[in-house]
Amino acid sequence: MTTANKRRLPPIQTTAKRHCPQTKVLIDANDSKARLTESFLTKYEADSLLDDLLQCDSMWDTENLKCHTNKSKPRRKVSAFSDPGVSYTYSRRSETGRPWGRLASLKKSIEETLGIKVNFCHANLYQTGAVGLAWHSDDEDCIEQNSTIVSVSLGAGRDFAMRLKSDHKQKKVVHLTHGSLLTMEGKFQSYYQHTVPLRKRVSGTRVNLTFRKINQ
Repeated sequence: MTTANKRRLPPIQTTAKRHCPQTKVLIDANDSKARLTESFLTKYEADSLLDDLLQCDSMWDTENLKCHTNKSKPRRKVSAFSDPGVSYTYSRRSETGRPWGRLASLKKSIEETLGIKVNFCHANLYQTGAVGLAWHSDDEDCIEQNSTIVSVSLGAGRDFAMRLKSDHKQKKVVHLTHGSLLTMEGKFQSYYQHTVPLRKRVSGTRVNLTFRKINQ
């Protein structure tokens, strides 16, 4: 596609222009919070951003972690965006982000709405419901301690489950929809785990953008 034929997509609205719907508190315990804002992005914003991300196939890498033992199992694809020179290391894999591009306005909106600073976005592409993510915590040393992690969902709705590390019976499952925003705050990563469970009946593609603050 030539530059002349490229679509000019509007930027994500900043706080001054955005009317945010009500935020639901999902977890508020153990110096931790998880909150969900449905329709943080308008349908048009979410549709155009998803389309933009899916059009660039070369930016997505198939994840090949050492913990994967079943080589035939479908795996998510990943990408990253960041401030210059910021990298993220997890499960013996290191990612250096590409320039923010169209995500710059979304980053600004998140920072202004939540009153936080982020410098890295880890992007996950789940091609169908046959691709998921196991129970884990985002507790790597490179992430600023007790900082807020922000998850923006695009595309097919998927369940998202959270459980207390010390008591797996204390579990909460929410459905993350197109354009929604979820935050994990305070000591959430110390006390809780989260997962994207397999949902084989889901045929659509989901992109998840997780914004975080990496130590420099």
